[in-house]
Amino acid sequence: MRDRLLSLAEQARLGWELGGQASIADQRRRPRHVVIAGMGGSGIGAALIKGIADLTPGAVPVTVWRDYGMPAWVDSDTLVIAVSVSGGTVETRSAFEAARRQGARCLAITGPRELFDAATSAGTDPLRIDHRGEPRAALGYTFIAPYRALQAVGALPDASDDFSAAVDGLKEMSAALAPESPSSGNQAKQLAAGLMGRLPVVYGARHLSGVAIRWKTQFNENADSWAIAEDMPEANHNGVQGYQLPEKVRQIASVLVLDSQSLSEEIRMRLRLTAELMREEGVTHRLVEIGGGGVLSDVLRGCLLGDMTSYYLALLEHRDPSATAALTRLKDRTYAAPATRG
Repeated sequence: MRDRLLSLAEQARLGWELGGQASIADQRRRPRHVVIAGMGGSGIGAALIKGIADLTPGAVPVTVWRDYGMPAWVDSDTLVIAVSVSGGTVETRSAFEAARRQGARCLAITGPRELFDAATSAGTDPLRIDHRGEPRAALGYTFIAPYRALQAVGALPDASDDFSAAVDGLKEMSAALAPESPSSGNQAKQLAAGLMGRLPVVYGARHLSGVAIRWKTQFNENADSWAIAEDMPEANHNGVQGYQLPEKVRQIASVLVLDSQSLSEEIRMRLRLTAELMREEGVTHRLVEIGGGGVLSDVLRGCLLGDMTSYYLALLEHRDPSATAALTRLKDRTYAAPATRG
């Protein structure tokens, strides 16, 4: 797991090359809407892409879909990208088939199982993921490949220069977060030490909202820890009122507020005012400066920092960051159910 997480820069380049091969039916006609379907580690890229697309002039609107089927409004003006590292994810297969029935243009970015076969049979020219390991450790394929694919089909403007700069910065960051880097200069180790025995709560805004979700799910799967993600500034209108009760939860919660110079000044002001309120209410918290060189760099660096924080927290809590026994039990029961078999 450690090696797979720290190889994000190399994997991102592979994902970039894969996504650049994307083609869709009637490619000259630009889609009016994009839906990215995926679950778990295969689906996190959708939230990250949406965060970038929302801030990109000229981008086609992106909807994240984590469910069976498709929204009722999906039609021939919609591009649906189905992402599954295994190719066997039942919800994503359902989404792909529903998109086809509703006349959407479809692209599958998938491993070699059922989804790949379905996409091939449908003549949609799938992009094959060749990855050994957990879907949550395949971010180069689940995020960068569909991100590049959207550029290849004209739904997003080309970001080649931003990508090259962002990946170059990841290499240096990977070295700084590696096990050989001592805790005194290793931000992930420092964050993990402060989370031992606590409930992680991650605040994110704009393009860092998807990164906050990534942190939450990595704490879940790598560190076997319950975790929460909050969206800003929405949390200022509800979440902050809950800092008092229940008392036992407040005592064990530890809030990480993701910050970046790429955020607007009004958002950064909100983050600091919220941190000030946490201090007044006795809520343990920490502002986490991502320190990227733009939106794409923020997203990649933020994900890598969260990944390694969850990895070190797993080690500190004597957990195996690769094992997901509860998920496996539930998947076995789900795939054995008659509705799934049908």
